[in-house]
Amino acid sequence: MPSPREKLDVALRAVDRLELHPPARLHVRPWTVRAEPAEATSAARISAGATVFVLAVTLRAQGSAARIDLLPGAAAVRFADLRAPAGEDLRLAAARPDRGEPLTDDVRRGLERAAAVEGAALRFVDDGHAVLLTPRDDAFAQWVAGLALARVLLTAAAAGVPARWAEGGSQGRVQAVVAVGTAAAAPAKFGAAAAASG
Repeated sequence: MPSPREKLDVALRAVDRLELHPPARLHVRPWTVRAEPAEATSAARISAGATVFVLAVTLRAQGSAARIDLLPGAAAVRFADLRAPAGEDLRLAAARPDRGEPLTDDVRRGLERAAAVEGAALRFVDDGHAVLLTPRDDAFAQWVAGLALARVLLTAAAAGVPARWAEGGSQGRVQAVVAVGTAAAAPAKFGAAAAASG
């Protein structure tokens, strides 16, 4: 049976696969990982929120009980052994992106549901781009957007559909732009243009 440190190493490698920028600053203690934004920006808070989501899912898939606590200025994943992994955690933790499957209506609905589970909304604005919205626009909403972003990216990967965080949001409740399907392979022009217009 893997040790808690070995489980955490697996979880940290899963975070690296998402290539989140800017990466969160992590403080590792026994049974706790605290993530802080690398800078005082919405993108950094979203990245840190996505980081703790991936850590928690990957730890749960390995048989740990893992809980996310959103704190002022940081988030923490607290974990303990043992618990049986849930099917959804196993599916998300095993997801590997870029199998090149098409973006179908069923996949779109699944991605919209994934965002909703975390308290956000995903709205497709064209064939390959979606915006991630939260009910409010504040620091807490940006942490929530990070949790939702990670769940959306892992859900897409589990379906074999390429997806990436294309850009931070342009204004207000739009927290992020997500490129999905064939758009995920293209440069992030859509997000940059949206940010410039906001």
